[in-house]
Amino acid sequence: GTSDFTIEQFAEDTTGFVKALGLEKVDILGWSMGGFIAQELATRYPDLVGSAVLVSSYCGGEKAIPIDPGIMSGLADMTGSTRDIISRHLKLMFPGKWLKDNAAAVDQLLSLPADFPSVEVIEKQVSAINGWPGTWSRLPQVKNRVLLLCGTDDIVISPGNSAIMADRLPCCRLVQLEECGHGAIFQEPENCASIIEEFLS
Repeated sequence: GTSDFTIEQFAEDTTGFVKALGLEKVDILGWSMGGFIAQELATRYPDLVGSAVLVSSYCGGEKAIPIDPGIMSGLADMTGSTRDIISRHLKLMFPGKWLKDNAAAVDQLLSLPADFPSVEVIEKQVSAINGWPGTWSRLPQVKNRVLLLCGTDDIVISPGNSAIMADRLPCCRLVQLEECGHGAIFQEPENCASIIEEFLS
């Protein structure tokens, strides 16, 4: 639609989706902006959420370590060829050393046919992120178990943000992945999957 995006609206949409599937309670995982939506879900609809996994995320608002505006515009920059766009994103998602050590995987990623959202959609996502008041004041009320996963070398959302959330959440576990960037779950999929499975079981 043409209406503005908000993190709160995304949470409402997700709730509608879960209910339409006939599910009473779900464990949720949110990466990056998905983590903002997951927090809104857990704080608005605590009975709908079992456990929550927040990956490379933050609580938003004034108490969070903000996202660097230059990095944000880098993520939103859709100029150039598909390869140019992917190349820029990879530099933001993964540490330089990892990109060097995994040159074959990087080459594969660079040659993928990519279907990016329109500039209009990306602008609306950015304004949703910037306009989100955040959950800092509500986090102490979260009764759900929460796993916080972040990379120590995340340049998009500072890993210090997961520590800020850990201080506020009554029942949480914080795991920091050494030498991982914003794309930590893509960098170490097996390791992340086993940490998440262990937490959920």
